[in-house]
This record gives sequence, structure tokens and C-alpha cells, in this order.
Amino acid sequence: MIRVSQERTYTPQDEIRATLSFRWRDEKVDAVMVEFHRTNFGGAAYGNRIVLRGRAREHILEEGQAISVDLVGTVPDSVRSGTYTCQFVRCYVPERGWVILFEDVRDVVLRVQTGPSVPPAAREGAEFLGLEVLGLEVG
Repeated sequence: MIRVSQERTYTPQDEIRATLSFRWRDEKVDAVMVEFHRTNFGGAAYGNRIVLRGRAREHILEEGQAISVDLVGTVPDSVRSGTYTCQFVRCYVPERGWVILFEDVRDVVLRVQTGPSVPPAAREGAEFLGLEVLGLEVG
């Protein structure tokens, strides 16, 4: 599980804080890196990547206990507006190096807006009050 504010829209230079929890037997994890990509095409190139990093907490885990890591990263100036999905969760394991732990975690997303926000177009004098979608009654 990755907890990050998904209701918020980030802008360049915003700091992102998240908490990652996972279970992994028989491995000592020193550090974690989570990569968010805007699209699958282009990946890390062209300003399409945001990286969060964190060090694993030093404590002895009992069997089956979850590992929890606090992550932090900054939205780079080079990113483009759009939705960024969690592409990779990598862990640094001593004597093995960086290991991909999870890949393509599509339900964890960040939204980024670069430049000023554009107000919705409306006819002069019109004021949008809401839209209620009603369900069908089955009788």
C-alpha cells in the first residue's frame, strides 16, 4: 500500500510525502525508490518521471510483519502536466543492489499541473450549480 494525497494536484517544486507499506520475507531492505511515469511511452525521458525515495527504518521485523517506509520527493521543473501512475517500486537490498519489488501499480496516481490553471469556459452570466446523476429504480 502506498499512501499519498491523491486528491491534490501538484505543481513543479512541490514536495511530495508518502508512506509505503509492504511485506517481504527473508530480505533486509535499506532503501526504497518509487517512480511515477506520465506515460509508458518515453518513460523517464522528456520530463515524464517523478521519483520518491526513502530509507527503511532500522528495526528487527518479526515474521509476517509489514515494512513501512516514509518517502519524499520533489516535483521537478521539467515535468509535464498530466496524470502520473506508479510504474516501479524498487528496493535496495545489500549484496543484491536495486531490485524491482512491484511494477505497474496503476491505482496509485499523482496529478501534476504546470502553468496557470484555466477556468472552465462558460457563457456570460451562466453559473454552474451542479449535476446530479440519478440511478434507475428496479421494481
